[in-house]
Amino acid sequence: MEVQVPQHSSYFKFTTDSATNFCDDYYIYIQTDALAKLLPSGTTHGCVGLSASVSFNMSLHQVLSGGTFCTTGPANDVLDYCKTWNDCGSGGLAANETGPHGNSGLINDTIWFNLGTGDVLLPKTTYYIVLDYKIDNIIYESRVVLDGIIEVGRRCKGRTWEYAPASITTNQYCTDRTGWRHYYDPKGAGTADDKYVFSLDPNGNKFNGTVSLVYNPSNTFYSATNGCIEASWVMRRYWNFKIDSGSIADTNPVNIRFIIFLKKS
Repeated sequence: MEVQVPQHSSYFKFTTDSATNFCDDYYIYIQTDALAKLLPSGTTHGCVGLSASVSFNMSLHQVLSGGTFCTTGPANDVLDYCKTWNDCGSGGLAANETGPHGNSGLINDTIWFNLGTGDVLLPKTTYYIVLDYKIDNIIYESRVVLDGIIEVGRRCKGRTWEYAPASITTNQYCTDRTGWRHYYDPKGAGTADDKYVFSLDPNGNKFNGTVSLVYNPSNTFYSATNGCIEASWVMRRYWNFKIDSGSIADTNPVNIRFIIFLKKS
């Protein structure tokens, strides 16, 4: 008698930008803290000298024109990418992938597209991602995958830096392959005029926030006092960063890049 192994699926749908606005590389980020959490004890299977207990799969499908969403077949979709992780971290990382790859039951992986590897997302195209997991060994049938994060974003490409000529407040950024967030001034439609003005490396912290660049053209030196707190700056400009969600640990200070020019009239 064949043993039926539990398997579960979920879906995520997104549409890429139009061709006139398609200047950034895309990425798919998948995160979960445990691929094989044992209930009710809460222990995580980390594959220390053992076979994998859980496989976790991601497939990326392109919806064809006139096709039906989440319906496989030549008239509906094309399978563009497929990835499998397990809690042993089996298999190597491709050139466009970074992360622990399932080792010790952890997925914190990013898959990059449009990096010259042949893995390209087309402009103005609808895709859907299928996530599913299955129990590889029936003795581990009480194990589950913890809730996590799936994020589709665009890599920092096609924008340039500017020495901000006016005060700017923005929470818009893109993340490069090294983890730096590059904040930009979203001036209008498209990305050609969206200039980078500030960069931040989260250094392992989980948070989002808003950066404010304050420009004072009438001064090359400015000071202000608020009670017993005094601040001063040069360059006619300074920055503030406000955390909107999450937090920064005292043990993991963030890194900042604030653009300057050697000479500014």
